[in-house]
Amino acid sequence: MPQPERVREVYLREYRKYSGKPNYGFRPIPHWDGGTTPMGRRCRSVWPKLAERFETLTLDPGVYIPWLFSHSSAVPLPNQLLTAKALATFREHHSPRFMQERAEREFEVDLLQFQMSLGTKLPRYYGPDALRIALEDEDINKATPLFRFCFGALYEMPDICARYIAMAKVQYMENRQAYDRIWDGRLLAGLRTQHG
Repeated sequence: MPQPERVREVYLREYRKYSGKPNYGFRPIPHWDGGTTPMGRRCRSVWPKLAERFETLTLDPGVYIPWLFSHSSAVPLPNQLLTAKALATFREHHSPRFMQERAEREFEVDLLQFQMSLGTKLPRYYGPDALRIALEDEDINKATPLFRFCFGALYEMPDICARYIAMAKVQYMENRQAYDRIWDGRLLAGLRTQHG
């Protein structure tokens, strides 16, 4: 079960990033944490009930709350986190079919950008040198960390893998089943070892 403290921690982290207020929540917020507001109103903490709702809905607050902030035009308040509309949109955006299609589109774009970058390097570089420079190119080639990591593994470039492995792990775990269908399992071995 998600702990109330974790729900609060994730929410405040995302609030600070979204609002640009780095100290928000360091002091108790009576309206959300429980206590008496400056106007004299007594409030209960909202976090235990939210933690219960996340458990009932089998949602990970560490995934859902950042997603909600990234898809909101205004700061979502704690009592607005689990609205029916937000939940329905989240479920749609995380359905297996949607996630597979997203991963496939991402791969196609990554491959195109890599090929464009490689095309600019080939007149001056050949073979592995051109591949390495194209993988390291972050101006023309906007490929994702997972793409760079897997191509580094494919062409036996451990330094490229080491450079992108941390970001690639994060990306991989966000859509693991879809990426497993796209990439050769041997290329993903370094990411799977960490996460089982």
